[in-house]
Amino acid sequence: MRHTPYYLFGAALGAICCLGASYSQAQDAAPAQAQAGTNYRATPVAAPPAVGAAVNVGGGPQSGDPGRWYVADTTTQAQLRTKRKEIGAALQEAQADCKRVAAAERAACLKLARATYDADMKAAAAH
Repeated sequence: MRHTPYYLFGAALGAICCLGASYSQAQDAAPAQAQAGTNYRATPVAAPPAVGAAVNVGGGPQSGDPGRWYVADTTTQAQLRTKRKEIGAALQEAQADCKRVAAAERAACLKLARATYDADMKAAAAH
C-alpha cells in the first residue's frame, strides 16, 4: 500500500486557503463598487432594442431586398393598403398561434383573433 506524502496535503491546504482569501476579498470589494455606482461586471450588458425599433445593423438595404421595401407610402390609399396587408398578416400569425394551444381553448383563441382583426380593420378605415 502506497501512502501520499504529507507535503502534498500542505500544498493543497495552502492553495485552498489562498483561493478562499481571494474569493473573500472579491466579495468584499463588489458591494463597495456597487455602492459607488460603478459596474463591476466583467462583461458589459447591452440593453435590448425597444419594441418596434429597427434592428437593421447595416443601416441600409440588405442584399436581396427589393427597393420598394424602402420607399414610403406617399398617398393615403397606399398607406391604407399597407395597413390592411399588415393586419391580414397579423391575423395569420394569430391563427397559427391558436393552432398551438389546447383544443379546448382553440375556438376562443380564434374568435379573439378574428375580433381583433375586425377592430383593426375598422380603425384603419376610420383613419
